[in-house]
Amino acid sequence: MGQESVCPETSYWKVMKTAVDGDRLVLHLIPIRAWVSCPLCGGPSRRLHSRYRRRVMDLPWFSWPVQLIIRARRFFCDSPGCERRIFVEPFPKALSRYARQTQRTRDSLLELAHCSSAELAARVTRLLGFVTSSDSLLRLQCREHFSLVPPRVLGVDEFALRKGRTNGTLLADLERRVPVDLFEGIAAGDLTAWLQGHPQVEVLARDRAWAYRLAGQTALPEAQQVADRFHLVHNISSALKDFLHSRRWNVPESAGEPRSSSLQSRGTRAMRGRWEGVRRRKDSGLSLSAIAGELGLNRKTVSKYMASDLPPEYAGHPPQPSKVRPWLPYLGRRWAEGCHNARTLYREVVEQGYSGSGRHIRKAVQPWRNGSSRPVRSGPLPKMLVLRPYRGLKTSEKRMLAPFLQANPLLTQGHRLKEWFHEIVGQGEVEGLDAWSHEAARRG
Repeated sequence: MGQESVCPETSYWKVMKTAVDGDRLVLHLIPIRAWVSCPLCGGPSRRLHSRYRRRVMDLPWFSWPVQLIIRARRFFCDSPGCERRIFVEPFPKALSRYARQTQRTRDSLLELAHCSSAELAARVTRLLGFVTSSDSLLRLQCREHFSLVPPRVLGVDEFALRKGRTNGTLLADLERRVPVDLFEGIAAGDLTAWLQGHPQVEVLARDRAWAYRLAGQTALPEAQQVADRFHLVHNISSALKDFLHSRRWNVPESAGEPRSSSLQSRGTRAMRGRWEGVRRRKDSGLSLSAIAGELGLNRKTVSKYMASDLPPEYAGHPPQPSKVRPWLPYLGRRWAEGCHNARTLYREVVEQGYSGSGRHIRKAVQPWRNGSSRPVRSGPLPKMLVLRPYRGLKTSEKRMLAPFLQANPLLTQGHRLKEWFHEIVGQGEVEGLDAWSHEAARRG
């Protein structure tokens, strides 16, 4: 066996003797460098002061723990301007000062501890031949130093330390995708102080919190503030939602529902009165908060009424499940052909893929027996499906959405722009953003 195969660093030591001491393999090493540099002034020194022994652990050999006994040396520093007269021979990148393990052993133990818990890593290392414990691994992790590169693109967002009670602020380096810092609270002062200590930040990606915006403007007025991806996608959905609240869309014939009940009429009149009150106060110049306080309405309700060009209408909540809706055209056609047996209709739709129960089919055709031309509306309004990702919709929901989009060309354009934007953000296609912006501006 050659020295190169067992010696940790052949440029520093050579092996004089190997021995077995109980349960471990012992290597006796002596330094081989003719001169060494002073760690303070860097001057070379050849004058020996004394020798002493260092006992350190190295990587195991075939599950045998390996201990190194090094005859370390002390030298005189003869440089006139150096304050240190005696220094210990250093071994850079192989053995640190006062260390009881070689650097490669320490790196291996840290890697095992990072991949699992300290307790589990200690059990594995004992099988491999390392001499350590879980407490030693924890201390080793606590003494580990990290050299963090100052972030250039910083992400700022809030998170819940205690849900509903205590919020905190998380800072992340978006280029390296690693957390940088976190602190309790979402106050502007805390973030301002942190940003003032990191003037290298060029881009601040944040949510729409007023405190984060103020902190960025105060501490880094030259930095560019941008919205994060979540709020960019949220803005697109909000634009479609505002269009839906304006009621500038048509309900297709197959998606309509009767509005003849007295409860519905009373609800519609009450909602119309509130909508007219909001519009009158809006025209008089009152703010959203003032209108909400004067009418006793929620701010979200006032905002919805202010964005709507037409008065809202009351929509009932019939218990019919949504599984029936895709089959209503077929049921209506068979009813017109003279098939009025609900059990027969149920068997026919089951053969074509219907997964609901026969009770729902009976409820769906009951209005036809009473002389109504339309069945009870089932499931959610198709307009709500416009806001959801199209690739996540079920086949029945896509069938429900298709006639609704066909009856509203402008809404169809907005739906396509929303799906296109989701694809750009999901795949990170920055080049496609300019084309999307141009198309969005052209479509209005």
